[in-house]
Formats: sequence, C-alpha cells, structure tokens
Amino acid sequence: ISNFTPFKNSLFFTTVNIYAETGSVWQTDGTEAGTIPVTDGWILQDLFVYNDALLLTTGYTSCCSLSKTDGTSAGTMQLGMGGTDMTIFKDKVYFLVQPRVVSSTNGTIEGTPDYMGAPINIDNADGIRSLEMMNDHLYFITVQFWPYTYKLWRSDGTTAGTMLVKDFPDPTGSMEIGQLYQLNNTLFFKGFDMEHGEELWMSNGTASGTRMIA
Repeated sequence: ISNFTPFKNSLFFTTVNIYAETGSVWQTDGTEAGTIPVTDGWILQDLFVYNDALLLTTGYTSCCSLSKTDGTSAGTMQLGMGGTDMTIFKDKVYFLVQPRVVSSTNGTIEGTPDYMGAPINIDNADGIRSLEMMNDHLYFITVQFWPYTYKLWRSDGTTAGTMLVKDFPDPTGSMEIGQLYQLNNTLFFKGFDMEHGEELWMSNGTASGTRMIA
C-alpha cells in the first residue's frame, strides 16, 4: 500500500500485486464498507491531484501511461504518455519521461503530447530525474554515461528556454546527484563522489551559486 492522496473527502491509495505485475487504485472513507477499488491495471507509480481530477501514472519508470479519474471507475480515462515527479507549473502538470524528456498535460487527451511532442527534450541524456520548481522555472537533473556527467538544468517549460546551470563531470563514474528540494528560493540536493562521500549541495539557479554546503 502506498501513494496516500486525499481527494474529494476520501483517501486514495494504491496497492500492487508483485507476482501478477498489476496494481489497483482504492478509495476509503475510513470504514471497511467504504473502502472500494476505483481502477486496476498496470503497476501504479504515482497519484497527483490536479484541478478537479486525480491523475494516475501507471506502468514502469521507463514506460508510463497517464490517466485521470473523478474517483469512480466510470469516470476514469486514459490521457496518453505519463511519467514521474509530477509538478504543477504554469497551470499545467509537468513530469519526467525517461530517458531525456520533460512532458506536460492540461488534463485532456489533446493537451497530453506524445514523446516527440513533449515540450522539453534534452539531447544526449541517458537518464532524467528529480523535477522541482523555483522562481518561475523548472529545475531537473540529467545523467550522461559517456562521458560520465551529471547536469543541473533550468527551464521555462520549453526546449529553447532550457539552459544548463552546471555540469558535474566525473571520469571515475562514481558521482551521483539527485533529490532536488526548494526552500526559500534555494535548491538543495544530495551529491556523492569518491572524494567527499555523500554531501548536501545548494544552488540559486546559477553556476557560481551552485556549491557544496559541507
């Protein structure tokens, strides 16, 4: 049981059947009789409230589908390609799609693009992670395996408006950064390398303002 999400005076959550590789969305009012299934199918990755709907990401990290529900089986419909790390930005929900895309939805089929139509596409990225918003921009991290490099990006929601903040090259292939978190107009994230171990980093959205704290 995971992904506890309040929606329309009920608590929604997901369950998974590992052996069948399927998952279900449930809702409860706190009673046994009021705990009922909403929908089932692929393994559920995430639940996210957007306007008057509950968004459901199903599938695996590298291959996800996005649906929405009003809390009933009859009111559940598939929108299109989905992803992880859903975040509201400029009245849409943005999310990560492996290995190099940030996509979005406005809650409609027409407003949920396919992979090639996604608003942000990062060339040469082999993985993408940790979406966060700060000061009217989206921030996220990509990894490139050859040469081995992590990169922190800032975006206005378009490919043209996406700029590199800082890269973290590491010839040893041991570095890892992730888990962006915004507090008081500062991004915090964890970084690991062989020299320092795991440390806390911060960024104000510029290369010079991105540094290890301790």
